[in-house]
Amino acid sequence: LLVALGWNPLQALRIHIWAGYVSYLCIALHGAIHLGIFICLKQESLSDQIIPGSKCWEWNPTEKPPRSCRSQWYNFTGLLAFLFMTVLILTSLNWFRRRHYRLFYIFHVVCGIGMLAGAAMHWRPIITFIAPSLIYYLASTMPALIQALASRFRGGVNIQQVVHLKNAGGCKEIHLATSTNTSAALEQQPSMYVKLCAPSL
Repeated sequence: LLVALGWNPLQALRIHIWAGYVSYLCIALHGAIHLGIFICLKQESLSDQIIPGSKCWEWNPTEKPPRSCRSQWYNFTGLLAFLFMTVLILTSLNWFRRRHYRLFYIFHVVCGIGMLAGAAMHWRPIITFIAPSLIYYLASTMPALIQALASRFRGGVNIQQVVHLKNAGGCKEIHLATSTNTSAALEQQPSMYVKLCAPSL
């Protein structure tokens, strides 16, 4: 999409960040309005309307759960989604992300999955909005993940030698181990030597 639209990745990142903030504000507003309705109606205590009772945790495939249980589950899963999104937003703030990037990344993945699962259980039709993005994300990331897992299963990349090249602007020559068949095939091809450029960030 970035290539198609001619966007710089930094511009796309700003859109991603602000889309997250807008989503969070909408979720908070949605929850606040419902909380206001619950408080105004005063039919039950707030906890009774949000936390499912003991009978609601029993699973019976032959009977539909009571309506009160369904309402409690809607509210409970909505609250879970909101809590996951809150942690995701807080750990994504600039001051946290720059100091604890690995934690930010872990929370982003875990809380992102938790928030999407909570949202799907809160209101099932939401999956029709989430599915296209999930399918695209999985389609673009799964090949690389499978390749990485396969490489790890085979023992990973075996670096035999690293040679610092003089007068080459900091370039290094990296020698990788290959099988006998691969080595024989590479000797016949120009792909035996590959130049990788990784500019400093």
